[in-house]
Amino acid sequence: MGSPIDGTERVTHCKLLRVTVQDTFSVDMHVNYILSICSQRVFLFKRLRDQGLPVKPLNTVFQALPVIVSRLFYALPSWGCFCQPNFLVKLMLS
Repeated sequence: MGSPIDGTERVTHCKLLRVTVQDTFSVDMHVNYILSICSQRVFLFKRLRDQGLPVKPLNTVFQALPVIVSRLFYALPSWGCFCQPNFLVKLMLS
């Protein structure tokens, strides 16, 4: 299927203000990316804890790198309504 405007390319997804939106208005790719990033950060904190880092310094590291909470909630009102129920459950459990 051709592009509706000459000289433009049809894409299946694009990133708008750090939110990946698919051509079907699905945000599954975005949620998977967020969960992947958050999983990496949680792994980092678990490794630090397992290496014996006390809770107070762990909290300092967490606050210095607010990537988990900010990634989960960034632009949530704009993309959350397009999220599949199974992805909402994954987000709530992370």
